[in-house]
Order: sequence, then structure tokens, then C-alpha cells
Amino acid sequence: MKTCLLLLLLLSIYEVTGWSDAFAFTYTTKTSDFFEDVQSAGFDNIYVYAGDVEMYCRGGYGSKADTPCTFNGTNPTAFVYYTSKDVVQKFKDAGFGVYINFDGRIGEGVVAFSKLTASEISELAAATAEHVCGDPNVSGMGWDVEPFNNNQVTFFESLTTLLSACNKRWGVFAFPTDFNTRMWSSFKQTGFVLDSSYDLSTPCKCIEPSLYTTLLTNRLTDLKQNASTFNVSYQITLGASGTTTMYEQYVGGNTCGNTGLPVYNKTCPYSMAQWMQAALTAMDAVKLKSDERFSGVTIYDYSIGNNGGWLPAKPNNETLQVIKNAGYWRGGQQ
Repeated sequence: MKTCLLLLLLLSIYEVTGWSDAFAFTYTTKTSDFFEDVQSAGFDNIYVYAGDVEMYCRGGYGSKADTPCTFNGTNPTAFVYYTSKDVVQKFKDAGFGVYINFDGRIGEGVVAFSKLTASEISELAAATAEHVCGDPNVSGMGWDVEPFNNNQVTFFESLTTLLSACNKRWGVFAFPTDFNTRMWSSFKQTGFVLDSSYDLSTPCKCIEPSLYTTLLTNRLTDLKQNASTFNVSYQITLGASGTTTMYEQYVGGNTCGNTGLPVYNKTCPYSMAQWMQAALTAMDAVKLKSDERFSGVTIYDYSIGNNGGWLPAKPNNETLQVIKNAGYWRGGQQ
């Protein structure tokens, strides 16, 4: 009887807070899907890399500035790729909740939105939503086309309209401190924030865990306030593999990735588990578990190769156990 009452109490707590199991954020390919890693770690949800966004128009990839961006027809000049349907099917068949993630970089493969017409932005949203609505195996999508700019807001407003029609959701991977009022208002009940809760300081320079806690506490305080004001749900993305400021070793050469900055530290005297604990200290400080708009954590990331030079390239069990022990991973006690 006591056991049943305890289970009912836990279920009622989960219903009030609204947060769910952790998501694995992966850069899957057809040859490296990280299925065994993700399954053995105990994840129930995953972001699967869908593909890149590429624009051979409006000056992108050396095209002429007046070349229109078209996503349809016999001769499209812009593309939203979704090449991982087999991987999605594999995870779905295994019982995972699946979101697909679109990737890209403004200025490198994606044209700045200020150069696009209103109809081109609308076409981009339609092409993206078509992939999500058209696949019954996915529950929604992430948008990791960086950097974010508020001139992209009409794209997200269109996503809200299109994905709400097929009962699916979208999230944007960004620093929400960059959002203006109109962007916050674009989410409604369909969109959510994928808060980039790491890399809050100088790239390729080790951040002390205590400083990370302070910076993240300030960030989360602001996020909670805006999420409450605009009634927006959010996930917290935590670095469990090497990131640009939290890494155990950097093997990417003498420059810091594609930032052009110097490498201040090639090794860090801290572990990923220590930074994870520092993040949890901040999350507890702002009482995320009691926030009904907090919808869980996303563990970043599983990637092929050397993760751009920031090691470790994948989360290890010690780091994952820290967050499981803290109670932010429903069913994660293993």
C-alpha cells in the first residue's frame, strides 16, 4: 500500500512540474548512429541529426546576390536536408521518443535572413515543416542553425503555425538572452527554448566550475522569468562531452576551432563530471524542478571523430551518473 501511494505521489509531482526524461543530443550518421551508447546510458528520448540547411542563392556558396532562393520545383537553389529516416526508424522501433535536428551556420552555408525575401523565408519554413509533419516517427524538431538573430522571427512564427497544424513541436538552440519580445511571443504552445546552458565564457579557456555555477545561475534566473512572462516551455542543454569552454583536452591545433581565437588551455584541470555538478548546483539554486515550464534536460553531445578537437567526444558514465543521481533524469537511477 505504501509503495502504491509513493508511486502516485511521484506521478503527481511529475504531472505538476511537467519535466520529462533526458534527451540525448546526437550528430548521427548512417554509419554512426550511437544507438548502443544511447540505449545503454538509459535515454528514452533523442535528437537525431536530420541534415544541413544549404542555400546556393542570395550570395550563398558563391552564387549571385540576386539569385532567388527556391526550395521547390525542378531546379531548387536551397535545401533543407533530411537524410536520417532509417536512423529515426531504428530509434522509434526501439521505443524512443524522437526529435530531428536541423543544422547549419549563418554565413557559411545559410544566407543571413536579412538577405531573404518574405516569401523565401516562408518557403524555408514550409520545407522544414514538411519533413517534420510528414514523418510519423518524429514528435518534433530542433533548429540548430546558428547564430540566432531576431530578424529570423517570421520563420519561427511560420513554424508555429505549420507544426501546430500537425500537432508537433519545434525548439530553437540558442541563448535566450538574445530574444526580443516578438521572438518570445512566437513560441506559443508549439515552440520551446533549447537553452544553450554551457560555453558561457571565453572559448578554449578552461572555466572554473564555481564561476560556471555563477554564470549559469544568472542565465537561468533570466530564462525562468521570461518563460513565465511569455508562457514558454524550455529545456536545459548541458555539456557532457567536450565543449569550447568545458573540455578535458583540446586536440584541434593551435587555433580555437573556427573562432580564430588562440588556445589558452590545451588541457583542463577539471572533469566533465565536475562541470555537470556545477550546472546542477545552479539548476537547484533557481528551483527548476518546481517550474512547470521546465521540460527537462538535453545531454550534449554524441559526435563522430574528435568532436572538433574538444575531448571527450562522447559523454562518459561518470558524468551521466551525476545528473541521474540529482533526480533530473526520470527513471535514470541505474
